[in-house]
Amino acid sequence: LASEMLIVDECHRARGAELSSLIELSNAYCKYLMSGTPFDYPSKLQKAEMVGLSGSTLVKIENKELIGKGWSTPPVIYMYYNNKGFFANGYADMTNKNLKFNEDRNNIILDVVKKNQDIQGIIVTNKIAHARHLSKYLSDRLKWNVPWISGQHKDRWARIEQLKSGSLKCLIVTDILKEGD
Repeated sequence: LASEMLIVDECHRARGAELSSLIELSNAYCKYLMSGTPFDYPSKLQKAEMVGLSGSTLVKIENKELIGKGWSTPPVIYMYYNNKGFFANGYADMTNKNLKFNEDRNNIILDVVKKNQDIQGIIVTNKIAHARHLSKYLSDRLKWNVPWISGQHKDRWARIEQLKSGSLKCLIVTDILKEGD
């Protein structure tokens, strides 16, 4: 590939066949591969593949340094226990019973949104069907619009702008959107 520079953001995904081939085929003399988690792989072989694609680490910046400079905030993580899964007959049935239509799980999300309705929120799901159902579920119970978007929505940037402007309190997005597609 004829290019002088190659930049790969989220390069920890570079082990996929297409992206790793692109990196290997590029004759760019200037390659920047960036990631917050470049070596979070379970095996030494996977870590070696990443080093083979990217070279050694040039700069390592830890979040506590970014927090100390005021460029990042400490993460706050809440864990909610929901041990009310259902036995299922296959993957589709399991997804419907334990994710999409699980009243207990969706009520946990509803409670979190209610408790934090004075701030804007983004809810990330990995299934369009769950995003669609959760949007209706939350909108019906909160009595305000909680839209959902995915990489397939043509108006997704308009929705993001609504969130930025403050006209939306909460937005549900799918994983595909957070990956940039």
